[in-house]
Amino acid sequence: MFRSFGRVLASLLIAVGTLMALPAVQAQQAFAPGAVVALRGTPHLWIADEQGVLHWGGDTRALAGKHINWSDHTEVSLAHLRTLAVGDPWLSAGLLKDGDPIYLVKWETQWPQPRLLRIQSIADVELFGINGGNYGNFVLDKATWEARYGLSAASIPRGELAAVFTQPRLDGAAAYRERGWEHAQQGDYVLAILDYSQAIRLNPNVADDYFIRGWAYARKGDLDRAIQDYGQAIRLNPNLAPYYVDRGKAYAQQGDLDRAIQDYDQALRLDPNDAAAYFIRGKAYAQQGDYDRAIQDYDQALRLNPSFAVAYHNRGEAYEEQGDYDRAIQGYDQALRLDPNNAHYYHHRAGLYAEQGDYDRAIQDYDQALRLDPDDAIAYLNRGEAYAAQGDYDRAIQDYDQALRLNPDFAIAYHNRGAAYAAQGDYDRAIQDFDQALRLDPNDAHYYHHRAGLYAEQGDYDRAIQDYDQVLRLDPNDASAYLNRGEAYAAQGDYDRARQDYDEALRLDPSLTVPTASGS
Repeated sequence: MFRSFGRVLASLLIAVGTLMALPAVQAQQAFAPGAVVALRGTPHLWIADEQGVLHWGGDTRALAGKHINWSDHTEVSLAHLRTLAVGDPWLSAGLLKDGDPIYLVKWETQWPQPRLLRIQSIADVELFGINGGNYGNFVLDKATWEARYGLSAASIPRGELAAVFTQPRLDGAAAYRERGWEHAQQGDYVLAILDYSQAIRLNPNVADDYFIRGWAYARKGDLDRAIQDYGQAIRLNPNLAPYYVDRGKAYAQQGDLDRAIQDYDQALRLDPNDAAAYFIRGKAYAQQGDYDRAIQDYDQALRLNPSFAVAYHNRGEAYEEQGDYDRAIQGYDQALRLDPNNAHYYHHRAGLYAEQGDYDRAIQDYDQALRLDPDDAIAYLNRGEAYAAQGDYDRAIQDYDQALRLNPDFAIAYHNRGAAYAAQGDYDRAIQDFDQALRLDPNDAHYYHHRAGLYAEQGDYDRAIQDYDQVLRLDPNDASAYLNRGEAYAAQGDYDRARQDYDEALRLDPSLTVPTASGS
């Protein structure tokens, strides 16, 4: 039966925070590498890889070079197959979507050209290993496929691919709608979109179909299509607040905060008791830097829902941006009373404590954040900064080490560890870390500046000057870089250049105290 909008919306509100990519089915049978698994009564074969994961073999070209043990052959039923771990299909020329049908481009090694074999059902596509996570990699529209393979789809012979199994033919829009909803609940948004598209083709006047398809597009990251579908839902039924809320969210993700706020305004005119709508409008105002309005909306959300932990947290952030640290901490405190297992809340309160110089409390909160989320590289980085601010460079280095184990491309962690080594007088290690930070982020002027300071400290003024040159290339208004480069020139006895840099430093920042260059 057709789901009422109330049921759909209730399920969406539950699912919106929990939907994830379709989970892999746990294999109940281990297969040796190269084992062949055949589906009983069909010509379809799956081959086990080195980990025992099965891959559907599209044709002999796709299997060329693969390790296949044809003597290790198992025939399974459809029910058994669906319990096994199936990975990406092995294809030679992908899958072609020409209109609604999806075709296997089958190209056997002995064939002079491929054939297009129509896949019988979406359920077959899923069993071949296609899901929302890999759909875009394997299923190509006609123009994209022709450009990639240099062939004209119109000239290729077509036929039918043997069905994996025969399922009842879906009868009418309601059946596609029901199955599409099941796909959406499983987080398989591509297949949900395909089914809702069929439902819309059969009955283009159901607002909810456009709304849910738009929601699936948004979850998939296709915001333009999501906005188009939300707009069509609104045209068909302009009196439902959630349509405006979700379109506003899509606009906000695109950075169009003015349109987002307009949609939230309309949603609140239709439903003035929607705490979540006040909350997301408050977020949009905060993104625009309008913290007064943001706080007003968070206040209203909390009047309607006093247990709205994230609204306390975000109001705290808005107070923090306004410099009202006492109210900010009160907001974080209340958020943590309501949700004591939220690592982000501890992390943000820790940052505010650190900003106030209360490093002991900051470290305690980072400890809690890391207890809840031990893989948070940023929390290790920030706790390391708090230890460094206390002069505890050994612990700071340990935390930077852990941040880098979790994220080996974390440029600022290399920089900060280098700064800690420098503070300990270990200039060689410090420069090595600054080098690595600059390899990862060669456009950060601060990294050059700090490495230049170490070179100067070691008396290597040529390298120091080269780094200050890079700083000024990236930030030509950095008065301190002119001052420091001037000092390096003066140390080399190049007083003319030193004076020029001192003059430029003073022009940019008249408050600087500049040494007098000798040699005149």
